[in-house]
Amino acid sequence: MEYNPTMLRTRMSLYGLCSFLPSISDEQKRDITELGFAFLLTLRVDKIPSRLARWLVEIFDTCRRAVKLARNDELRISEDDIYLTMGFPRGSKLVQEAKKSDKGDLVDLKEVKDLNWCEFTTDSLISCMDKWKRKPKGAYRGPLLFLMACVQKISRSLKNFARSIIKVVDAVSEA
Repeated sequence: MEYNPTMLRTRMSLYGLCSFLPSISDEQKRDITELGFAFLLTLRVDKIPSRLARWLVEIFDTCRRAVKLARNDELRISEDDIYLTMGFPRGSKLVQEAKKSDKGDLVDLKEVKDLNWCEFTTDSLISCMDKWKRKPKGAYRGPLLFLMACVQKISRSLKNFARSIIKVVDAVSEA
């Protein structure tokens, strides 16, 4: 694929996941839900707009963990946002990525909920962005969908909050 500075190349497509999920059994769906990943069952996105994705990655400040907005405003992303947006398990144990050469014990599925997937997702977002910003011609390998979903959910909340303030101000002004 030829390099295009306005597009963001990613490592994988959502199409495979989104086309696979409808075919899993009810038991598998129940297991996914019990493990704390029900959000994945609600995905209805099979691709991410690459120009929007690139823009989000470029304006994300990894040191501040925030999307930089106009007039020095920012939209910070935290574990709380991952939890509120995705509902991922937020246990007390750290998720440790297995190395390709690791042949150690796999995590017991019963322990998956005890792992902090919100922290893992946030840390992965930051480390993958830092790597990509050093080599922007390469593929972005981080949890881009989560960044986009968090930004969307937070911005909706801010719009609703702003509308509420306007209603209060209008009501007070009329009194």
